[in-house]
Amino acid sequence: MSRLIQLADLVAYALFRKYEFGDDSYSSIIQGCFDKDKGQEYGLYIR
Repeated sequence: MSRLIQLADLVAYALFRKYEFGDDSYSSIIQGCFDKDKGQEYGLYIR
């Protein structure tokens, strides 16, 4: 359970850096893991 919380923290930090500072160095790594439908992005999806 602790590992999943740490993973959620890392994802939140990556998205925070992207939207707050325009830095996508971390979010670009997980960009392909978000579900998309008709151009709209939704939650994180792990295959």
